[in-house]
Amino acid sequence: MDGGVARGSVPGNLPAAVLMSSKHMLRGTWAIAVVATVVAACLFTVRGPWRGWQADNLDFALIYSSARGWAGGHNPYDGAALDAVWRDAGGPEAHRPTERGRHDLLYPPPSFVLLAPFAAPAWPVARGIWLAVNVVMFLGAVWGMVRLAGLSWRTPHAWFAAAAALALAPAHTGLFVGQTAIAVTCLLIGGHVARRRGHEIAAGCLLGFAAVLKPQVGGLYLCYELLRRRWRVVLAGGILGVVVAIVGVARLEVAGIEWLDALRENVRFFSIEGDGDPTQANPYAYQLINLHHLLHVATDDRTLVSTLVLVVLGLLVFGFGLAARFSTSGVEGAAADAGERPVHDELPAHVMMAVISLLAVYHRSYDAVLLMYALAWSVRGIRDRVGAAPWLMLIAVGAFWTPGGPLFHEKSPLVGALMRMEIVASATTDAWWWKTFVLPIHVWALLAIGVLAIWARTVGRKTVE
Repeated sequence: MDGGVARGSVPGNLPAAVLMSSKHMLRGTWAIAVVATVVAACLFTVRGPWRGWQADNLDFALIYSSARGWAGGHNPYDGAALDAVWRDAGGPEAHRPTERGRHDLLYPPPSFVLLAPFAAPAWPVARGIWLAVNVVMFLGAVWGMVRLAGLSWRTPHAWFAAAAALALAPAHTGLFVGQTAIAVTCLLIGGHVARRRGHEIAAGCLLGFAAVLKPQVGGLYLCYELLRRRWRVVLAGGILGVVVAIVGVARLEVAGIEWLDALRENVRFFSIEGDGDPTQANPYAYQLINLHHLLHVATDDRTLVSTLVLVVLGLLVFGFGLAARFSTSGVEGAAADAGERPVHDELPAHVMMAVISLLAVYHRSYDAVLLMYALAWSVRGIRDRVGAAPWLMLIAVGAFWTPGGPLFHEKSPLVGALMRMEIVASATTDAWWWKTFVLPIHVWALLAIGVLAIWARTVGRKTVE
């Protein structure tokens, strides 16, 4: 009888034991999520806002002087003209535009319409406002990323996603130098959140603002809305962009400024002889994350490299389209049976556009904050247990938790310490494999994310909107 009771008691106690174990696991997961978020928030604060406040925000100094010069009727592409603007604004002499190099003045006229309000105060005030606004916009982008992923703040997955975003080195660098990449990413994510909530006009305006600030990024996402035939979104963004462009150009034309030739010369010099030169002749090429940098390790032929870039990007787009084609029939059939319109999960498409835009033209690591789209899909895929793809994409994005090329350059503190400890030989940093696989680690990570976005298109969750 005792034996029978003992045997019968095991099944009766098993559910309670399993439930208790699940509760312990959930508590452990929450504990890890909280610790990860706190650590990432501290890292973000120290490497982002704190460094940004202590530094001179050299990139924003150029943006500021250009926008202020545009508003005052000066040529925003003439460093000598902007030196006087910079001095009048209280900018330090050591960071005047001509000291940085006039060929770095590249922002298009429409962008000054949006940036001019930030250039209205004196420099010491403006840099603080710009830093604060960027911090708020980044936190807004994190919130939007969680919304796009369909995660709840009541679950640890949302906090893991937030921690992963806070740890992104591109965000830290963007705040440090005062770039516009965070603002563009916030506008894009905000636009997609607004569209999913049915606010198509607002979505179009946000995407239009992003396209005005960085046409090579925001414009691509607006073109995607055109391919999706979301006419209200496209019209709102397109009309807004045209109006802002007219205002930006008209201000220069009314002032009688010969700006177009100066802008063309700046772009030409910057791409061939300046910091945007992806060849090995540029001592700062290791900071670039566009595909040209990787390919120029093997050849100096610019035409060949440009062709190969188009081929690689074409293959990524073709592969994504093929994956979309073959993964459409199943969901169309299921939706048709339910009498509903089929819509695929669009996060993989957003990831692919981020990869294409970053690889196609000049970009530095701070622009990779766009990979918040990849984090959104990865964490959600891990939650939904859709296979290995989310984990692999998370690992690839993890490369951007480091500064990338600057971390492995021969003049970096890390490599210098390893050389002093005789762990790394001085000749190692000149080896072909170091220049091909180590320095451009971010380029390789972007290529991996692009391939994984194709995989994600086949395994992603299908939704009906």
